[in-house]
Amino acid sequence: MAATFPSCKTCNDCDDLLEEIRQRLWGKGSGGDKGLLTRIAEQVFGCQTPANTVSTHASCAGHRMKGTWTGHNQAITSQQGRLKDAVDDYDKNDCGDKVGATQSARATLREARRAAYGGSLEVPAGGYKGPPAPANFAIPRTWGQAIGDAARGVCVGGFTAGGTVIGGVGGAVGGAAVGGVVGGAVGGTGGTMALPVGGTIAGGASGAAVGTVTGGVVGAGVGGYYGYGAGQAAGDAICR
Repeated sequence: MAATFPSCKTCNDCDDLLEEIRQRLWGKGSGGDKGLLTRIAEQVFGCQTPANTVSTHASCAGHRMKGTWTGHNQAITSQQGRLKDAVDDYDKNDCGDKVGATQSARATLREARRAAYGGSLEVPAGGYKGPPAPANFAIPRTWGQAIGDAARGVCVGGFTAGGTVIGGVGGAVGGAAVGGVVGGAVGGTGGTMALPVGGTIAGGASGAAVGTVTGGVVGAGVGGYYGYGAGQAAGDAICR
C-alpha cells in the first residue's frame, strides 16, 4: 500500500511526517504554524491575561494583544486536532518501522499521542501564571513533558473508568444470574426438608431472591475489578 499523508501537504515520506509532528508540538512559528505545547506555554506564561488585558510585568512593555483568550483556546483545540490527524497518518502508514533514529521517534510519538488524545488542553482562566517570559520563548522540555503527562492521565483515566463500568455491569448481570440459580437450588433443598411441597416452592423462591442480590453485588465487584485492569491496559497501549 502506498504511503499517504493527507494531513501534511509537504510530506513525501515518514521522516517528513515525523518532522511535521515535531513542529506541531514545539514549533516557534506564528498562527497555525505555532506548536501546540508552545501555544499552551504562551497562554499560561504570556503577557495577555484571561481578562484580555496586558500584564503590567516589565517584560510586557509594548506588547500588543492579538486575538482573545477564548480565541487562543480555540486555536489550541484546532492545533490539537491537526496533531491528532498527523499522528493518525503516522500510525496508518506504519511509520514507526520506516523512520530513522527510531528511539528519538518513539519519544516524539509518545508525547504527541499524549497531547493529541488526552482530552481538552484548553487553558482555564485559573491556569494563567503570567510572566516573567518574553512573548515568544522556547518552552522547557520538561514543562512540555508535564503537559503530556497530564494529557495521558486524562486519556488513561477514561479507559479505566469505562472498563470499570462495563466490567461492573457485566459482572452484576452474570453474578445475579448465577447467584439466582445457585440460591434457588439451595433454598429449594432446605424447603424440602421442612415441608416437601410448599417448602420447595417458597424456599426456592427465597433462595433465588437472596442469591440474585448477593451474586449481583459480588459479580459487580469482581467484574469492575477486572474491567478496571482491562481499561488500564488498553489505555496504556493507546495513550502511550
